[in-house]
Amino acid sequence: MKKIGFVALAAGIGYIVTWFLPELPDLMRTVTFTATVAAVGGAAVGIPISRSKSGRLYLGVAVLCVLVFVLGLGLYWEVSQGEPGAVAAWLAHFWTAVMFFPIGLLTEITGLRIWDD
Repeated sequence: MKKIGFVALAAGIGYIVTWFLPELPDLMRTVTFTATVAAVGGAAVGIPISRSKSGRLYLGVAVLCVLVFVLGLGLYWEVSQGEPGAVAAWLAHFWTAVMFFPIGLLTEITGLRIWDD
């Protein structure tokens, strides 16, 4: 049951963090949905990873997640400052998914690592 709770927490974090992203006209609903789904997907991938007992694996995953999030945020910012269009909309959704997948992954791994029996 804890696993599902942390998946829901990751979805909530994904939803709330999108409020702080740069505004994209007529796309914020779908960007919010993409972020929530990507966070849930990351949390689902985090369940089997959390079963590992290796501290090095957790550290490596955490560093990789932070790097991917920063990269995604920077490229999302670039798209939000550019010209509107179909390609820009697709890239905005892509970089949103790239940003929020690691958030869900880290939420699930950290939650299960700390509170799992």
